[in-house]
Amino acid sequence: MGAPQWVMLIVAVLTASGVLGTLWQKQRSEHADRALKAEHEARVEWWRRFQWAAEHTAGLGNPESRVTGRIVMRELIRSPLITASDRDIARAVAAGRQPGNNRKNRKGGAR
Repeated sequence: MGAPQWVMLIVAVLTASGVLGTLWQKQRSEHADRALKAEHEARVEWWRRFQWAAEHTAGLGNPESRVTGRIVMRELIRSPLITASDRDIARAVAAGRQPGNNRKNRKGGAR
């Protein structure tokens, strides 16, 4: 095997490596995109359920509806999809607090 043939072989191996590396990276990227999309869709569904539970918890409906709303709210608060700020909001809604009804406002602080 002469020098030109070795060069062609090395170029072919490098080209094949580049193609395989590109395909591997594309697969990794698509897998990550699917995981992020699935998490986003799950969080959207979590928020939709939270809204339903909040409406039923504070609703003017029958007492059974409010109890069901509280049960659903309690389960949603335990979800791994919830963020820290969502948890604070959910707990405030579950406790029946109104926006702006915090200690600072009750003590006559800044509004």
